Amino acid sequence: MEEKLKIEYTIISRGTEKYGSKGYMGISETKKGKRHFVLAKHYEKEVKTLNDSFEFDDIYSIENITLSRFELIPKITLDNKKNFINERIIICGLGNVGFASLIYLLDLGYKEIHILINNNEKYVNNAITQLNNIYSSNINVVTKLSTYDTYIEATGKSNIIKEIVESINENSSVFLLGTPREGTYLINPLEIHRKNINIFGGHELNGHSWENRNDCFIELLNKNKNKELKNFVNIYNEKNNIVNKVLQRKSNFFEVIKYDI
Repeated sequence: MEEKLKIEYTIISRGTEKYGSKGYMGISETKKGKRHFVLAKHYEKEVKTLNDSFEFDDIYSIENITLSRFELIPKITLDNKKNFINERIIICGLGNVGFASLIYLLDLGYKEIHILINNNEKYVNNAITQLNNIYSSNINVVTKLSTYDTYIEATGKSNIIKEIVESINENSSVFLLGTPREGTYLINPLEIHRKNINIFGGHELNGHSWENRNDCFIELLNKNKNKELKNFVNIYNEKNNIVNKVLQRKSNFFEVIKYDI
């Protein structure tokens, strides 16, 4: 019988785990110079299936793999809709997907980007300063929505989506990258109709083939391989209750659990 492939890392996805998930993103150990990105819950020791997994050379840092996996969401959504992205951009939420979207937009050459967040933590300020220096950009934090040309919604919160629709100008665009999970939504379709709003869903699976997703992931790994990403990713060694402890207090954009294999 072929030896089981062990899981070396799992990645915390706060948006998903907030609603009861025990994680779903794992990175396998290296075998024959390859790793796999697989479906895996936290504390699982072995890969259960390689169906729909991504295989890639073990030449990329864990920080790169983590960023690239979340950046797959904005890339696969926005790549063929670039004509709908205009310079006055706001990203609502700077969690896993929001930060990955920021990197994606900066790499496309956009400079004027606002970030809507509730709490401006030190790690956020440090990251924005670092990115503004690297990209010669003008990233600014705001605490209230105003009028923009492009909205990247990365929270999934119905009140934020409602505010966007109420504040948006005619013919502007909204990309829904955060997964809406609430039971009641507050959008008035009449406002969407009258303002000719462009609204795009951002689910990474539906409507996208495995081949397309895999190609995009490898492309992102190569694009990000020379970036210095350690400041944006916390890696924790496995121990009892480590996932719950990390979820209690967010202190970086990405959080990874490393297992002793």
